[in-house]
Amino acid sequence: MYRSSEKSRPPTIKRTIEISGFDASVSVRTGLVTLKREGKIVEQIPIIDLGVLIVDTPNATFTNSALVEIAVGGGLVILCGADHLPATYVLPVVGNTMQVARKLAQLQLSQRARNRVWQQLVRAKIFNQAVATPCEQTRSLLLELVKRVETGDRKNVEARAARAYWSTWLGGQPFERDRHGDPPNNLLNYGYMVLRGVVARALCAAGLDCSFGVHHVGRLAGFPLADDMMEPLRPWVDKAALELYRQGTLELTREAKARLLRVLYDPCWFENKHSTVTVATERMVGAYTRLVHGEARDIVVPKMPTDEEVWTHAEKGTSPQGEDGISTEME
Repeated sequence: MYRSSEKSRPPTIKRTIEISGFDASVSVRTGLVTLKREGKIVEQIPIIDLGVLIVDTPNATFTNSALVEIAVGGGLVILCGADHLPATYVLPVVGNTMQVARKLAQLQLSQRARNRVWQQLVRAKIFNQAVATPCEQTRSLLLELVKRVETGDRKNVEARAARAYWSTWLGGQPFERDRHGDPPNNLLNYGYMVLRGVVARALCAAGLDCSFGVHHVGRLAGFPLADDMMEPLRPWVDKAALELYRQGTLELTREAKARLLRVLYDPCWFENKHSTVTVATERMVGAYTRLVHGEARDIVVPKMPTDEEVWTHAEKGTSPQGEDGISTEME
C-alpha cells in the first residue's frame, strides 16, 4: 500500500519524507527528487521543497549525485540502521558563502559569551520542560529552577531539573531516561536523533561549524554545537513520545514515527510570535549567528506553548501548528 499525504502549508515549511517498508531507489534529475519502486516512479518532489528525507529500509539505492544535490539544496538525508534509529546524516560541507568568516568568529567567541549562551539554552530547556510535564508539582519546581541557572550553569541546575522532570514524567510509574533502556526510551531516541539532524542542517546552512560547541565541547559524536542548540527543543519530542506511550505504543511503528516526525511542525513561540519547531530552529540559529559576529548579546530560543494556547489560536485560525510534511510508505 502506498500512502502519501500532503496539505497546503506556508512556503517556509519544507516537506519531510520517510521511506520504509520497501526498497526504494532515489535519484535526482532536472531539479526533481525521484523515488522508484521496482522501476516504477512512486513520488517526485522538487528538490527545493525537500527538507528531510529519512530512509529506513536496508536495500535502498542512491545515485551519488542524488545525495550531493539534496544536501547542497538544503535537504537533510537521514539513514537508519537495523534498529530503525537514525544511524548517519548527509550534510553539506559548504553551506554558506560566509562559512570561513563564521568559523573564525566561532573560534574567537569568548568563554564568557559561551557561558551566557549556555545559561540561556538551559533556562529555555527547563522552562519548556515545565510546560511539557504532566505534573503540576514538578512544573512549579522547574519554573523555580529556571531562575537559579547562573552563567555557564555552574551549579548544574540542568541536572537537578532533569531528575525532577523524568521522575514524574510517567506519572506514578517509575522511569529512567536511558538510551538503551526500555520503552518509551526508543521513542525518545528516534525523535531526538531526527531533531539533532535538523538542527545540524540549520547550522551548516548558516555557515557555522557543528564541531565548535558552547558547552558540549570535544564530544566524540562530532556535532557538539547541534547538541547544544537542540537542548531547548527536546521537550517537544518528550511530549510526543509520552502521548504515544499513553496510547500503548511500545515500538517504532509506522504511526509512531509519523507522530515523532510531526514534531518538526509542532507549534511554538518565537519572539512572541507563532511559529513551528523547524522554522523557529532556523531563526534560533540565525540569532546565534548574529551573536557570534558581535551583533547581539543574547540568543532567542523557541518556547513551548501550553495546550490552552494551542487550542485558543486554533479556534481563532491563527494557530502556529504547522501542517504535516509528507510521509511516504509502502507495505
